[in-house]
Amino acid sequence: MKIDRQKTHNLADTVNIKALLRPRIHDLIELVNQAYETSAISYWVDEVQNVKKTKLDGNWLPEHMWSFTFDVKNEEHSDAWFTINVDTIIHGAERILSGKVPVRPDIRTQIHLGLIGQDGMDNDAIDVLIQAGLFGEIVFS
Repeated sequence: MKIDRQKTHNLADTVNIKALLRPRIHDLIELVNQAYETSAISYWVDEVQNVKKTKLDGNWLPEHMWSFTFDVKNEEHSDAWFTINVDTIIHGAERILSGKVPVRPDIRTQIHLGLIGQDGMDNDAIDVLIQAGLFGEIVFS
């Protein structure tokens, strides 16, 4: 590719750069598990039901690796139940990393690095990831 050194750029312009991430399902499962096992979402979840805990098998998995799918309810937001699973994480990541759901830059970076296996995510990042996946926005902060 030849670089045009004579071209000037308006610094106010923006460009679209699509990041192609290929997170491992194993890593996405761990994020769902972390949401269930820690206090990442407990401040806005009023009730948890229908916890499905499936033992995962495979030589590459830790000895006690489980996959959780669970339903949550928040009466202030809706009387509906929401299912949190790997798809929730995927939808949240797509919405945040595409810019459709704005989050703090440090959380966005943490989510990006966490999805490519470069770093872990704290509860704040998992919280907004799940909210973006469930609601398409950050409702609780």
